[in-house]
Amino acid sequence: MKRIVLIISIAVFVNTSWAQSKKSPSFEEVISLSSASSAMISPDGNHIVFTSQTADWEENRYDTELWLSKDGQTPFQLTNNLKNSSSNPKWSPDGKWIAFLSKRSEKTQIQVIRSAGGESFQVTNTKNDIADFEWSQDGKKIAKIF
Repeated sequence: MKRIVLIISIAVFVNTSWAQSKKSPSFEEVISLSSASSAMISPDGNHIVFTSQTADWEENRYDTELWLSKDGQTPFQLTNNLKNSSSNPKWSPDGKWIAFLSKRSEKTQIQVIRSAGGESFQVTNTKNDIADFEWSQDGKKIAKIF
């Protein structure tokens, strides 16, 4: 009987101590959590591109950038738009290119980058922001949606 009381006492003490050591996160810690979304698997199924959103406290905004994981390896950051975000990644049908939306000048336009890495470049120049787009089946054209 003493053994059972001892075990229960230890369990209550450990549980109480553990509960007291928990810390509620602050408001800043909660909104500073990174979040991943818009995951797109490459046409061959070996790679994944996704967006990661983080809080930029200095600029008082959220920053969303593209990240890429090749063959299940550790993801690496693919874009770094210092003043705006990059979003809506889509693989070309052959898997050699990733198109995405980014506002790097006056309006949000379509950018493309090689899936092997490198610098992205703008492929549209419209009067209005582009909201969405789709690759053609042969990968030679992109349809833009305003």
